[in-house]
Amino acid sequence: MIAKSSATKILASMALVAGAAGVAGLGTFGGFTDSTTVAENAVSSGTIDIEKGATASFAVADLLPGETIKKPITLTRTATSEPFGAVRLTTTITSGTPEAVTLEPGVTRAANLDAAGGLEMTIQSCSTEWSANYVCSGTTKTVSLPTNDVAQSNVDILAATNLNDNASRTANLLVSLKLPDTAGNEFQGLKDTIGFTFNATQVTTTATR
Repeated sequence: MIAKSSATKILASMALVAGAAGVAGLGTFGGFTDSTTVAENAVSSGTIDIEKGATASFAVADLLPGETIKKPITLTRTATSEPFGAVRLTTTITSGTPEAVTLEPGVTRAANLDAAGGLEMTIQSCSTEWSANYVCSGTTKTVSLPTNDVAQSNVDILAATNLNDNASRTANLLVSLKLPDTAGNEFQGLKDTIGFTFNATQVTTTATR
């Protein structure tokens, strides 16, 4: 009796001042065999494979209130992979050394760009590749996030992708990070690196003989 279960993850990172997107992950599984005096049976569990697209880097200097930066991320489920039950996103924030900026008297520098009143994040997917100026010529979906904060933990984004669509197993994501118009002087000179981790698990199945 064999139950199929598997998981894999990839890492991607974006730097707000200077950074690059990360690496790809792969999960593979061995075979199981059983034999009788009549016949021999070989059975292998399924494979989950999720990959990030080409590595890219970008630089943003002196982000001002009201400005938005965008970063495309491509996730791919290979043709041999089992369908996904979930693709979960978790982000990490690493603060860099702030620029030397003289703040007004009584103003305390924020801990990072994602502090209260700071960066806001939205994620969209496009049924086709995003254009060079981030226009989608196909159908867009918005990833449902619990909040618009950059810090997210274990959020299932599968519903907003087409990773389980047999006609297309590529998800074209676009991450938008905006410093709101209301951001105060406490956000001056800050630098953050934001890491994106995607964990994919196969669809739940029942054991078979």
